[in-house]
Amino acid sequence: MKNGEQGLRVTVVTDGRPGHEKQSLGLVRGLKNRLAVQMAMVSVADFGLPRQIGVQFARFLPPWACWLDFLDNGATDLVICTGSRTHALALTIKKRLGIPAVTCMTPDFLYRCFFDICFVPEHDGPVSGSNIFVTVGAPNTLFDKKKHDSAKGLILLGGKDSKTHIWDQERLVSQILQIIEKETDIFWSLSSSPRTPAATCELLTKMVKSYANVAFFDYRSTEKGWIERQYHLCRNVWVTADSVSMVYEALSAGCQVNILPVDWLAGGAKLEKNEGLLLEKNLVRPFALWQSGKNISDNLQTINEAQRCADYIIEKWWPKNIR
Repeated sequence: MKNGEQGLRVTVVTDGRPGHEKQSLGLVRGLKNRLAVQMAMVSVADFGLPRQIGVQFARFLPPWACWLDFLDNGATDLVICTGSRTHALALTIKKRLGIPAVTCMTPDFLYRCFFDICFVPEHDGPVSGSNIFVTVGAPNTLFDKKKHDSAKGLILLGGKDSKTHIWDQERLVSQILQIIEKETDIFWSLSSSPRTPAATCELLTKMVKSYANVAFFDYRSTEKGWIERQYHLCRNVWVTADSVSMVYEALSAGCQVNILPVDWLAGGAKLEKNEGLLLEKNLVRPFALWQSGKNISDNLQTINEAQRCADYIIEKWWPKNIR
């Protein structure tokens, strides 16, 4: 980027997974808040097998031998990626153009040292290195629009994962009933996710018919962007502890986030650590505390990790271009 004339040219390498794309686009949104940005996207999911294999070997070639025919004008100032399938291509672009490359989440050891910045969630640690920037959860595209309605609430369900936790349907439904029966001044939108068992959805669909202050939404029936609109609308949000991404999205949107507990298994150690860190930082309220009736502040802390990461990128390479 020369003198800020064209703006910062950013290439985002994606793998076709919406969750990964949200992390990268969160960084782009943060950059756009500070300076002019031109963004292009390249998906490795669109590459045929021969090209995917070629990209894996390109990092061993000299810069002049790395092809970039998939880039408009073959020019960019920064490459951003998320997901292990994107790393080889992002580093190929970095090598060919001599530009910074940053990634969200923790790359494999063999790739880690080649990235200029790795935005690593705290619960992934311990990870050390001069290129490691520790974040509170993964960055995302949400931010606080300050338009929440205290009379509207959201309950988000994760689901089964035999390796990480026990899905106790009976206990979960009992806890949801306690919430909607106690907080009748709030209208609750209750939503499933891809991992939510069909039996749980069927039970909740029947249950909500007995209450005037709750509605059940099957995630398959909601239009694109529905959950993001709910984050911006609902002040109080409950999320099952296994749904890490939804917890951090709700926090980024400025919601008061409450946690519905799960019983962790050995394979869920990282998720259990994440829950502990959230409680330690006073970012979320556990069900047990809510159930006890103890008065706590409604103004729990919120986060904006995407902006914090973007500001770090700008401070490192383009501090004079902030508008």
